[in-house]
Amino acid sequence: RQIAFSGLLPFVVISAMLSLGVNEVPIVGHLLPVLSSYALLIVAFMAGTHWGICVTSKTPLRGPIFLLSNAIALAAWFAHLITMPPLELVIDAGALIGLLVIEHRFQEPLAVDEQYLKLRTQVTAVAVIALLIGAIFS
Repeated sequence: RQIAFSGLLPFVVISAMLSLGVNEVPIVGHLLPVLSSYALLIVAFMAGTHWGICVTSKTPLRGPIFLLSNAIALAAWFAHLITMPPLELVIDAGALIGLLVIEHRFQEPLAVDEQYLKLRTQVTAVAVIALLIGAIFS
């Protein structure tokens, strides 16, 4: 639980800084690429958790879950490569929502615990709001 919420710190802090007009900080540099690359990292990580669950699962829905989560991660990566950060942040927000929808939709075959799903929904909501704030103020 603490790890999930601590993972929100870069989303929240960078988006807050962007909303306050702080676009660059010493050592780190420009904040927008930091936020967009962190968002991509988290999207890939969350898609990877689906992969890890499916590898050990016996559900016949493994194929669609693999395909959907990988398609979402690849879409976020392509957005990182070919779009400007404001649009990329919106796409990353959509990717996080898409991955959450997969977990809700396939809760039983993925053996997703109800308490985890509640936590994941809360964390995703905060991350999505932060990404949208980042996109607005970028």
